[in-house]
Amino acid sequence: MDGRRRLGADTCAGQGHDKQVPAGSLLHLLGRTDSTKHNQLYSAKTAVGLIVANGHVGPYLNSSAQLGTYLSRDAGKSWSQIGQGSRSFEIANHGAITLFAEDSKPITELKYSWTQGAPQTQCSFTSTPMTLADIATEPDNTARTFIMYGSRGGGKVRRPLFPPPLPLSPSPHSLSAGR
Repeated sequence: MDGRRRLGADTCAGQGHDKQVPAGSLLHLLGRTDSTKHNQLYSAKTAVGLIVANGHVGPYLNSSAQLGTYLSRDAGKSWSQIGQGSRSFEIANHGAITLFAEDSKPITELKYSWTQGAPQTQCSFTSTPMTLADIATEPDNTARTFIMYGSRGGGKVRRPLFPPPLPLSPSPHSLSAGR
């Protein structure tokens, strides 16, 4: 295989396909000491096996490397790249609902999934761009509601998302959060 191997704890998939990486490369995930700017490895006790993290693929940990957002549905045995760049994320409804949003620039849209992170659907949550600080749900991660925290024009913003109850069947129009 011309000096290349499949990555993962056995596999690292990107957009539904196994990703070929140079031999000796590993998936490096940001942890507590790696960054205060980017979200770190995250899981919820009510979402068994589901892990989301920002990181990069390479031969060693490099804080200036091109970051991506990665998802594992099997407690870290395999990983899929679900986004380019750093993302904020939250898990709710026992892992059934996941939210992802860019955290490095002002945004008006986010992505969500009803299927533990993939595939994702994009939706607009505001018409005025907001710089995201965090996405939160209630402490047990069992609800179907979220709050985004951030800033806009020098002021702090707290924006409720996905007013309860969410419909039982997902619809692209069911998740708009008032403008």
